[in-house]
Amino acid sequence: MMNRLLTLIAVLALLPLGLSAQMDKYCSDYSFAQREGTEDVACEYFSHIATRSDTIYVLLYTPAWSPRLETPLPSFRSQLRRADPDAELVLLSVGRTADVAKKHNKRMGYAADYYMYDDVDAYRSFLSIETGYPIGSLVMKVDKASGRVLWSGCPIYFIPEFFADLVNVSDPQPFMSYASDLTGGEFPLPADLRDADLSYLAYELHTDDSLFAMIHTERLPVLRGGMLVHADEFCPGFSCFRYDSVYGRFEFVKSLEPVGDERYAYVRLPEDEWQKPYVRNLLLYPKLSPMFLPDGNLGLGYDLPEVIRIDSTNIGQSNFPAILVRDARTLEPLPMIRLSDDFFDDLNDYLYKFYNIDVIDDERMILGLSVMGYPIDGYEEFTGDPARDPFVDAFYDDGKPYLQLVDKRTGEKLERFAPLPDVCHETMTGYALLGHCAASDGRQVAYTDCISGEIRLADNDRLWDVCRTYKAFDLDSSRLPEIDESKYYTHDYMTAYTSYFCRTIKGMKLTGDKIHVLLSVAYSYDRTLKESVYEYRRIDRATGEVEAAYRLAKQYDDETLLVAGLSDDVEPRLFYLSERGGRYYVTMVAEE
Repeated sequence: MMNRLLTLIAVLALLPLGLSAQMDKYCSDYSFAQREGTEDVACEYFSHIATRSDTIYVLLYTPAWSPRLETPLPSFRSQLRRADPDAELVLLSVGRTADVAKKHNKRMGYAADYYMYDDVDAYRSFLSIETGYPIGSLVMKVDKASGRVLWSGCPIYFIPEFFADLVNVSDPQPFMSYASDLTGGEFPLPADLRDADLSYLAYELHTDDSLFAMIHTERLPVLRGGMLVHADEFCPGFSCFRYDSVYGRFEFVKSLEPVGDERYAYVRLPEDEWQKPYVRNLLLYPKLSPMFLPDGNLGLGYDLPEVIRIDSTNIGQSNFPAILVRDARTLEPLPMIRLSDDFFDDLNDYLYKFYNIDVIDDERMILGLSVMGYPIDGYEEFTGDPARDPFVDAFYDDGKPYLQLVDKRTGEKLERFAPLPDVCHETMTGYALLGHCAASDGRQVAYTDCISGEIRLADNDRLWDVCRTYKAFDLDSSRLPEIDESKYYTHDYMTAYTSYFCRTIKGMKLTGDKIHVLLSVAYSYDRTLKESVYEYRRIDRATGEVEAAYRLAKQYDDETLLVAGLSDDVEPRLFYLSERGGRYYVTMVAEE
């Protein structure tokens, strides 16, 4: 269990006394900095803020990118002012439209002296980010007059010593340009991505909440009959809508969140401690994906907080995934689907992926997994180990699995199956870019690694015994980069394959004679896209022929396509969610 602890929180103090004043001691292991020769650009960027002083503190973040990474925001200004009562804080929102960012800041109550909304990512003109896009809360101290960034970093320890040292920083930080920062550069969409004549039927998503907003998201919504459920980052839980035939629109019903004992299912402390501030501050509930279960009820994937006591002054926090279950008619809670308490007894060997949980019948579900090694934190200890290191040819000799079958009733692990596709060896990318997706028709199960284009079909009771392999798409060899061993173990190495693996299977549905496939199509190295591109493909199960393939084009040029999905109806329907003129819509799409 100790190996699972992701965050160690000290009740009385976060770090031991005597912490070095060097600022990098407070920060994560990735960096960002000012590009050389951009002082005039930075000067202009902040010139519209009428601060009292030339010295400002900037907190840069992407609203609603991750609830856990926003934990410093509520108290940042008050902590900063304890170190310097005259300090002025600028909250800089990036990667979202100004309207959405304003709504989020207001909803969350984030306090700042000035607010900036950069919805064109102009900050990239003077900042270089090692990962290519912001992760977490990025902090800067800036001299507006000279346009010089005095300090920048991604802190993980927001303690009094950090703020005191930040206030005392005076010498400019060295300039830097990171090779992995591709500044959001775009690349061409696939040449075989074709358009088709489509018909549309749009319905407004109506809510009385003036702060309601939606953004581009990787998690697919689910739709069955007149119920739509979406993992909306701007809603505390899953946004649930039902179709209202009187008004001809989908009405917001409620936010589906953990309730009652679900909230404390893995808080392993005495009940009288649950409401204490140092525990409540740890109780965050990241959403995974919604799903309709085989019995017809609604499943809500959540990463529930696990909190345990380490010793008299320290408690540890990690996440424990579960599926909350709701009656599809009444939305009343039903018993949750849990993993066994010893599910993670092999974390020294495997990392389990829960962003997508595929429940294939009343008894079993499928999770993704990867062998511990690059690019997972701490991979350095496995470098050169043929069992763990994907940059060693022998790593691929024993057919490493990427799927884990789980007993839905007990939460215990069953078989591991589905060997890595050949393309992982050909590109020496291991598990780093792999996904997982599965679908069942009650008799057979189709599953995929998402990036190779291969879909494997197996009988329901022997998933590892493949009956047939289909090809949803072919990889474009002209996009395949040369293997560059000098970039092994870096962000750059995997980023180079973004264009090659530009197609990703996001969802599948099986009908009697077809496999319906929804693909996400990338066109940029930046993962914080403001608009999605999707492709629909339909495969004949008897012949293996891809009998339909077309881009999901939006109905109007001035609408923003946020996310798409395949409905859970008997005959799946293609649909997408979008924003147009500050309003949100669900649109059904069909080929004419």
